[in-house]
Amino acid sequence: MITTNLDIDDLSKYLGDRAWDRLRENLLVMICDWDSYRARNAVIQLVGPAK
Repeated sequence: MITTNLDIDDLSKYLGDRAWDRLRENLLVMICDWDSYRARNAVIQLVGPAK
């Protein structure tokens, strides 16, 4: 499992051609584009939970 904030093009450039070629053979991409948990959690800690 690899988690990254890089998009596919940047990840392939970062890994290099040989490593990228091996990885993508069985690659499953899962895009996680929901709101940040840390940002939401910080607001709850500062303000308190909703009542």
